[in-house]
Amino acid sequence: MSSHGWKALSRVRLALPDNWTTFHGIIAGSSASLFGYVLTYALEGRRVSSPGRPLLEFFAFGIDAGTELNVGPAGPLPEAHQFAAWQYLTIHGADFERYVLTPYSNPDPWTLAPPETPLLVFVPAVLLLAGGWVVAHRCGAQDPWTAAKRGSAVSFGYPPLVVLLALGSRWAAPESVAMEYFGVTESGPHPVGTIGVGALPAALIAGLIYPIAFGSVGGYLAFLWSRRSWPTDSIARGVVTGALTFLIGWGLTVGRSFARAGRDDQWRAYLVQAGPGGEASVAFDPGAFRMGTWQFHRRHGGGVEFKYVESVTDGIDALSLPSLMSGPSGFDLLFVPVAVLLAVAGAVVACRAAKQDLRSAVVQGATVALGYLPLSLVTALVVTETTTGSIRAVVGVDFVDAFLLTGLAFPVAFGAIGGVIAQRITARQ
Repeated sequence: MSSHGWKALSRVRLALPDNWTTFHGIIAGSSASLFGYVLTYALEGRRVSSPGRPLLEFFAFGIDAGTELNVGPAGPLPEAHQFAAWQYLTIHGADFERYVLTPYSNPDPWTLAPPETPLLVFVPAVLLLAGGWVVAHRCGAQDPWTAAKRGSAVSFGYPPLVVLLALGSRWAAPESVAMEYFGVTESGPHPVGTIGVGALPAALIAGLIYPIAFGSVGGYLAFLWSRRSWPTDSIARGVVTGALTFLIGWGLTVGRSFARAGRDDQWRAYLVQAGPGGEASVAFDPGAFRMGTWQFHRRHGGGVEFKYVESVTDGIDALSLPSLMSGPSGFDLLFVPVAVLLAVAGAVVACRAAKQDLRSAVVQGATVALGYLPLSLVTALVVTETTTGSIRAVVGVDFVDAFLLTGLAFPVAFGAIGGVIAQRITARQ
């Protein structure tokens, strides 16, 4: 092997944790995943015995044909451990897949009934923060970056149970659980086949990205706690700048919603319900303020969810929102203004750290999430609307999306990019 090869191999070995850290990471990670699933099973598994709404829904509608499926409240249902596993994996951001496909084998828009307890969304993150903290505390670290690396070792113990849950929760639905096709192309039922959370997405998102991200933060916090040295100035800048950035983006979007509502009769939502007779859309006016708030979360990739006020057999299939802006080829550009705004905010926060090193600038830029996340969660919980008519439901932003996408993924990613830009510009001066 050449000298360059030996140097590269040495760098890889230095980047890997030692055996003691790996051991603690396996114990902490596996404990976090097991406890998280057990808690989810205790809270959500009981819903299978007497569901008051469909546990799983599928809906897709094209130009001249559509498909619908409701699993529950009547008919065959998955086992409690399968439904709990679906809930546990989807609150990490993993999605459903079908393993026996019909000729209409496009990506499937499944909707899993949201958790009855919204706080369940935070369980995996809190457990992984604690796991990363414990690993870094037990193994020690001389600097915050080493502590973060040791905290991320929980990723050695977290994936096995995640993959086992994804594989073990696949549900081979009986033939009576069938897709209903309607429209001019084809009509009638087709067995759904086998469904579940995809093992590969679950392994990547829930098994690796999630524990690495939250475990490293837990390790970083453990180091700061051990030194009793909190970067209060940096935290304050991140909180204030992140909150202001959210308020600016939210305010602009809500303002545009009011402007559109004043001049556009079509600026309204539509509740979509489908059946053998085809698709039926009912106009639904949540008001310009709520519409603007939902649109703002939609800019981050967030969706809406329905929590039914009373028991239903066939619920609302979809909520159709008008588009704020699109590219000339139909490509949705909703995320661009938010990305630019967050990058600028990250650059502003990272200005002081930019004179130090790139790594510090990245962390500084990402701290805008400290102010962005709380407002994302509050608006998702508070800005809701209850429908009237035959089906009464509380409509609001999907809380998992508000946490993972609006509150974390966007501000951390684009804030960090802003930090990099600030560091590069300052380094040239």
